[in-house]
Formats: sequence, C-alpha cells, structure tokens
Amino acid sequence: AFAGAAVLFDRIKDTPWAEKSSFTPFEAGATRLGTSLGLGDNELWIGAPMADGKGKIFRLTREEAP
Repeated sequence: AFAGAAVLFDRIKDTPWAEKSSFTPFEAGATRLGTSLGLGDNELWIGAPMADGKGKIFRLTREEAP
C-alpha cells in the first residue's frame, strides 16, 4: 500500500543506535513517504510523491540541546 514512516535514530560514540523519534504523515494510504530524502544541518526533508495525488515534501527540524 506504499504508506510509510520516517524513524530517526541517534548514536553516541561506542553505544548502540537508539530510536529517538518517528514521523508518520496525517494522510492515510499510498503516500510513498520516504521515496526521497534530503539532509541538512538541522533539517530532514522527506518526499511523499503520491500524497494528496500531487505529492508533498515534509520538513522536520532538530532543536539543539542546551
């Protein structure tokens, strides 16, 4: 059905990878979320070419710890 989710993992040196957060779009059905990804300094761009029948790009940002 080509639905999807994005899962963010984090790793501190010499420790196992751990799930930090996840993202699932509000749209149900065949969004094909994750078909394309872009990564910047504190941003993750996730493509969903079939969302709403015309496609969407979701932008997630990371806040730095104080």
